[in-house]
This record gives sequence, C-alpha cells and structure tokens, in this order.
Amino acid sequence: INTDITPEYASKLGAAYGTLLKGNGKIGISCDRNPSTKMIKSAFISGLLTTGVEVYDLQVMLLPITRSAIRFYKLDGGIHISALKLDPFRLYIDVVDKNGCNIDREMERKIETIFIREDFLRCEGDCIKEVVSISDYSNFYLHTLINSVKDTDLKYRIVLNTSSDDAANMINYLLSEIGCEVELLNLKLVNSKTRKESMKNEDVRFFASHVKMGKYDLGVSVDSSSEKMMMLIDDKGRIVNEEMFLALVAVMIMKSGGGGTVVVPLSASYAIEKIAEKYNGKVVRSKTSAQDIMYKLMGSEQQDMKDQFSLHFDAMGGLVKILEFMAKNKCKLSDLVDEIPSIYMNKQEVECPWNAKGKVIREIIQEHGEDVIETTEGVKIFKNGGWVLILPDAELPICRIISESYSEEFAEELSTAYADRVRRISNS
Repeated sequence: INTDITPEYASKLGAAYGTLLKGNGKIGISCDRNPSTKMIKSAFISGLLTTGVEVYDLQVMLLPITRSAIRFYKLDGGIHISALKLDPFRLYIDVVDKNGCNIDREMERKIETIFIREDFLRCEGDCIKEVVSISDYSNFYLHTLINSVKDTDLKYRIVLNTSSDDAANMINYLLSEIGCEVELLNLKLVNSKTRKESMKNEDVRFFASHVKMGKYDLGVSVDSSSEKMMMLIDDKGRIVNEEMFLALVAVMIMKSGGGGTVVVPLSASYAIEKIAEKYNGKVVRSKTSAQDIMYKLMGSEQQDMKDQFSLHFDAMGGLVKILEFMAKNKCKLSDLVDEIPSIYMNKQEVECPWNAKGKVIREIIQEHGEDVIETTEGVKIFKNGGWVLILPDAELPICRIISESYSEEFAEELSTAYADRVRRISNS
C-alpha cells in the first residue's frame, strides 16, 4: 500500500474498468475501515468518473454486503477494497459483476490490458456524473436477515471467532437480535502466511474444547471479510473442516428440498455423491475457482442455489441459514455431522515453474492412457478405489495435489507419489 498500490495506480485501474464498460453503467464501490483502503477507494472513484460511468459510493462495508448491494441496486458491477488485520500492508481488490460474483479471468485480462496500454476512455467534462452516496445499506441488510427468521426460535449458544472488529460487531448484533447468546473470541486459527487453518494449532484445539466443555450449540470462525465460515465446531467439539462443510451443505440442501442440486468443485470429496444417492439429489461439479462456483449458483433461479451462495460466500447469511435449519428440523449440528460419510483426503503443494505446468499435465495424461481420467481442470485420475487431482495453480508457480481414498494413509500415499512425479517432470 502506497508503494506498489498508490492513488495514481488505483485511479488508472478505475479508469481501465470504466473503459471496459465503455463509460456506461453504474458501479458500486466499498472498502473496510482501514484509512489506506479509504484513500485507495477515493482514487478508484476518480478514475471511474473520468470514463463517464455513474459511481455508487457504498461507504464502509463487508464484502458479502457489497455483493448484496450490487444486486439490490441493480448495478452493473462493483469493487471492494480491503486490508487484512494480520497483514495490513497487503491490499485486496475484489471486482464483481452485476450478480455480485467475482469477474472471470477473461474480464480480468481485458482490464489488465487496458491498464498496461493506458488506453483509457475519457469523457467530456460535462458528462462527469455526481457520486451517489449510500450510507445505510448494511443496516438494511442486517434487518432483512433478522426479519427472515423472526418467527423461528433460535435461542442458541454460540462461540464466534474472528479477527475483524467490524465482522465481530455486526455478527454479534445479528445473532443477538435473532435470540442467540454469543461469546466472542479472537484466536489465531489461521497461518498468517498461508491463510489456512491448521488442525495442529493450539488455538484450534482450545476452540474445539471450549465449545464442548462450555456446552455451546456450536462454534464458528469467520474470516475478516465475513465471506467464509472458515471453521465450524459442533456441540461435541468436532471440527467441521472445508471438505466436511461442503458435505454439510449437501445434507442441508437435500434434506430441505427432498433431493435438490448441489454445486461443488472438482476437488470435493465423493462423500457428497453418497449423500445425493441417499436423498435422491444431484451433484454438479464445477472448476475449483470461486468464480466458476459463483456463476453456476447465481446462474440458476432455484432457491436452493441461492441458499448455497449464502452458505459459501456470505458467513452471516449462511450462519443464519444453518441455525434456521437446525431449529426447523429440531436437530443439533452434531446430528448433521453424523450424517456425513467418512472423508479421507490429503492435499499437498509442489513448486512448479510456469513453463513446466503444461508439460506436467501432458506427461501425466500420457502415462495414464489406460486409466479413467478427467481433464476438466488439470488432470484427475481414478484408481484403486480413490482419485488424485493434479491442479496447476492459476496465480502461483505451484501445482496442487489433492487425493481421496478409503483411508488417511492411502490418501497421503497417493498424493505423495504424484507430488514426487510432478517434481521429477518439472525438473527434467
């Protein structure tokens, strides 16, 4: 911030986005409370205005509320600027489309091309529009959620963990208003470098034990943007990790609709197919990027798809849906976890130069000509009652190896074997 990402940089990026829209349409923009993100937002607005687009200043907001506001005001797109409390020197800029979904890679490249060439559209001075200021949408959003469950008894005891003061205050208010008792924690469950939770982290073990020993109904850890529930803890102190959460969503959707359809990434456990078979549901697999999952969910008019969008990309709305489901079905979170089949998966990352990624995928496909493989994204190989996915990362010089099998040991053995294979090919 203010070294690589300066106000001048942000203004040009805003102009590039406005140019792509040909100076037409309405764009919403928001940020968190960090003074530096407010500065960058102001510069972004200036760049957008120079192209002739109409700008809606959504003020300080959490990302899921920005997504909702874009849809509510029928805007043509939006921008959210944030900085993590754990890493305040790094800036995050989320650009979303009219449905509140992340823009796709093709649109990202077009903006980058305009930015690099500085081929900006500049409107006449008398065509520059007034900025529309929106100051109370967050309050409207919260009360819409509160009113959606006003007739449901939600007197649950919940432990909420988050590093964001804004997220803590907003979610605490929301849960208290719908009848829950909330205890706030600020544990470091996530590695500040990898941004991933570690089950070996002492704070994670404390979190799980605290929920169980305190006889809470559940514990939830929410990321600083309030977009994702990074971790759930059931009333028995069991950790619901990312893979289990996808299966938990499948159980909820299929039990609610007497079947229903769930969208999951290629990397998700095949336990979800077992759940679908049990409830006569359907599983749609997408590429692993958030954009692809969002497009499939928001491209449908089915309510269960909209519910999944909240569960995956709006921690506040998703948490309310989980509590509402528990109340209506008179069940505990542990009852839902009990319905999830055993999941044995292993994930590894291997350094892989950009120019070696294509070679890695080609050679692995050639080696498995007789096996059942899938090449929707990377290459997925089905063997010995399990599968392994070799997935080149779109943004980093690494390959991700994800495997699933009938035991933790064999899943690890499978991913380790292919991680070694990727290393040999990329170094040859």
